[in-house]
Amino acid sequence: MIRKRKCLYYFIIGWFCFAIYLFCLDYKDSVVLKFYLPLIIFDIEVINEISRNIGLEVFIIDGQLLQFLHYQNQSLKFETPIILGIDSKFLDKLQSLLTSEILKMNNVKAELFYNEKPLMNNFGFKLDLPSALLLQRNYVYIIYILYPREDNTWWYGNLASDRECSVKLEKFNSIRLHCDSSLFHESLLNKFEFTVFDHYQTVLSHILIPKDEINFIAQSKSAKFIECNYSRAEIFKKKYAEKPTSGALRFKHKAWKLLSKTKTILDLLSVPFWISSGTCLGFFRECDIIPYSKDVDIGINAQDYDERIILHMEAHGLILKHWFGQPNDSLELSFIDNRGVKLDIFFFYEENNHIWNGGTQLRTGKKFKYIFPKFNLCWTFFCGLKLRIPCEIESYIVANYGNNWFIPIYEWDWKSSPSNVVPNGFWPSSVHKNHLLKV
Repeated sequence: MIRKRKCLYYFIIGWFCFAIYLFCLDYKDSVVLKFYLPLIIFDIEVINEISRNIGLEVFIIDGQLLQFLHYQNQSLKFETPIILGIDSKFLDKLQSLLTSEILKMNNVKAELFYNEKPLMNNFGFKLDLPSALLLQRNYVYIIYILYPREDNTWWYGNLASDRECSVKLEKFNSIRLHCDSSLFHESLLNKFEFTVFDHYQTVLSHILIPKDEINFIAQSKSAKFIECNYSRAEIFKKKYAEKPTSGALRFKHKAWKLLSKTKTILDLLSVPFWISSGTCLGFFRECDIIPYSKDVDIGINAQDYDERIILHMEAHGLILKHWFGQPNDSLELSFIDNRGVKLDIFFFYEENNHIWNGGTQLRTGKKFKYIFPKFNLCWTFFCGLKLRIPCEIESYIVANYGNNWFIPIYEWDWKSSPSNVVPNGFWPSSVHKNHLLKV
């Protein structure tokens, strides 16, 4: 009995120690700047000095670190790795940095990752280009290589695109580093100017940071990028696409003009939106506007509803045709432009494990609900416009159009065709008359 108690005692102590060990590992990767900032600053100074000696300019693009440096928020806590960047024009210097003896002398681990198998490779970047340099001294740092695009943005890749990602990450002492980590993803940044950082005591005197820190910090929080799958679009066009009629071409042009104008208005109001429904399906399946669709569809979180939307839309020639629902329930706004193309704005509501938008039958006041799995928003370029889409776009499309979303459907009933539609009751007659039909 005593021996069994001792075994149980040692077993509990062992598991307790192991839990403490895991906690310490986890805590090391979760930095409280108040205590660890000197080590981070010293690491960055070392990396920057080594880089400058070989003619390589490194800059800080970590939004959370920039936020601390700007606001001096001593309680800020964030997870490593810390993000740095270099312009791709310095690629020829990268190998020199990687093989630098000074790195080894300063106990800096280094590993270069390549853009070998990106999710999409449709915007002119070659395979096997370097995508990032991972460094570790006291903490882990990613130096992303920023490639310029013709749309005045910088793109940087996903570490997981390297075929040897898992093998390379094993060299770094961090439990947070794994190839499918949310820390690693393709991103898109608006091009920005640099300035020399000079307002943190006497250190970091030569490191570069974005000149407009405030705007960059806001931008960096939602920089994740998804390129349209042009390979899938080509397959679709070969299998299903017919030669477009002049009417279809005119509609696509008019729909693009409407989408562009909508973007201008909502960007002016700082109302974030994403392409939804048939417009989103067109992006996902065809990388284009569906020629036989009849309108443009976008989504907005209900919490971002702004009463100025209607005023600004109408001031730009978009006339409110229908107002369905209310801001707190099933709100939908429909506008018509001077070319006769309709814009539907669906407002989305978040519940415990899903998000939904509503629909209302004009004649009866019958309500419908369209249920989607929760999603985040990513950037993309669609028909030359920088727009948001659901990051989890395939599950978004499947929810709305089912598993056969690849097959075109020319007759669509919004009340019964979607896979995710369910009845949601009726509006009371007083509400139906006074609130649903404000026009």
